[in-house]
Amino acid sequence: MKLEIVKETKWNGDIWYSIKLDGVYVAGSSNEKELLKVYDDAKSSPKTFFETKKEVLKSEEIDLSLK
Repeated sequence: MKLEIVKETKWNGDIWYSIKLDGVYVAGSSNEKELLKVYDDAKSSPKTFFETKKEVLKSEEIDLSLK
């Protein structure tokens, strides 16, 4: 597993930092210090750190058929 920070400098001088996990973008920021903290926090368990968690907060079936 490869965890890396990439710095991109745009043609107009804007800088963007991104974290990639096995070559796939997982996070980004224009604030290097902020992204370095995320990187350090993620190092212990990067696969689960960047997982998206979903919860269904409410669900119901609605019958719109005419009787």
